Amino acid sequence: MALNNKHKKTLEKIWTANPNVRFSEISALIIALGGEITSDGGSHYRARLKGKRTVIAKPHGGNKNPDIGAIKGIKKFLHIAGITVDGN
Repeated sequence: MALNNKHKKTLEKIWTANPNVRFSEISALIIALGGEITSDGGSHYRARLKGKRTVIAKPHGGNKNPDIGAIKGIKKFLHIAGITVDGN
């Protein structure tokens, strides 16, 4: 799986818990890693990657960036799925 530069930057932001990462960038990264994202019809999205699953809450209102707790949860999900900071 080859990540483009944008996906690599998103992965770096997640790994450093940078609050300037958008939900859309996170979902695009998961898809680029071979995963899938599905909506439950509300603000929660189910992510699946390498047989692992999690639920990600999409930020409400004008805020497009998840909070630090959500970013750390996404990092943990990626780590459990075997993804490292270099995307492997």
